Amino acid sequence: MPNYNFYQQASEILNTFHTSLLEQDLERWLELFEEEAVFEFPYAPVDFPKRLAGKAEIRAHMEGLPNLLKIDKFSSLNLYTDSNKSTIIAEYNCDGTATQTGKPYMQTYISVIELHDGKIKRFKDYWNPLIVLDSVQS
Repeated sequence: MPNYNFYQQASEILNTFHTSLLEQDLERWLELFEEEAVFEFPYAPVDFPKRLAGKAEIRAHMEGLPNLLKIDKFSSLNLYTDSNKSTIIAEYNCDGTATQTGKPYMQTYISVIELHDGKIKRFKDYWNPLIVLDSVQS
């Protein structure tokens, strides 16, 4: 059985993560991360970053998100925690629209997230690059 306190903390962090993206509240979203956090996209297509290191790089990347996608909703989370109470795995979906093409963006994510002192230390985001390309390309 997972540690309830860690599970609850992880759930709250991801709910704030999603709510902040839906509300386009970049500052609240960035508060979830350590200063030297790493955000990785292992399946990112060509011309998309695969790794962002530090809040400054993460901020610069996320500031461009509204020009790429408008996220309308996230599904409820399936959340798993490790026995060391430092890593969570989250499964969820999102629905949105590509800003410039108007095409639907319906993505499935599996995220592996390492926490340290209540902040995101590393976020490894697995998603289908073909869905991104289909949505954003004319």
